Amino acid sequence: MLGRLVVVVALAAGAITAPTNARAQDESGVWLSGGVGPGFGGCELTDLCSSGRTVGIAGYLGGGGTLSAAVRVGIEGVGWRQSASDTTREYVMGQAVVLVRPLRTVPLVLKGGVGPARYAQRVQGALMTANGFSLGLGATADLRLGSHFAFIPYVQYEFANGQAVKVNRLPLVDALGGQRKLDADMLLIGVGVRWQSGG
Repeated sequence: MLGRLVVVVALAAGAITAPTNARAQDESGVWLSGGVGPGFGGCELTDLCSSGRTVGIAGYLGGGGTLSAAVRVGIEGVGWRQSASDTTREYVMGQAVVLVRPLRTVPLVLKGGVGPARYAQRVQGALMTANGFSLGLGATADLRLGSHFAFIPYVQYEFANGQAVKVNRLPLVDALGGQRKLDADMLLIGVGVRWQSGG
């Protein structure tokens, strides 16, 4: 998973770090943001889910406050859903996030977050769930649309390791009686809009 993360961040940075001629604007106050796009989710647990990615719909909603022209903080809810034949998969999380704009003249914003996560997979009425904590890293292009709005293409990678697994609300245990663990990850690529109260 670490190798995937390095590739994702490198591609995102290379794609959206072109300089902009727009005048850098000071930002202040509260912000609200949301986006939607395809999500590529995967999990790893022998006999129950494979590490191969499946494509579904993903998105996020968030909000928070502005600490400076370069730093914003807040909370976000992220979700992914995929259905095929008799199988439905969902991956949801809530995170505390920090967004940093390294250079005021470049529309690149880097984001990191951490918080609780839940993976669910339903196959023919049997429900498997895994709860744990997730870490998210991403990058956006912050393209201003006037003084209060921004158009934000984004790429984001979420992963959670060692989530405790239950099947139909009962712990899933191995041959030694220990609870089995699941690793899950998700790659989001989408477009969103951010509103800023001060600009």
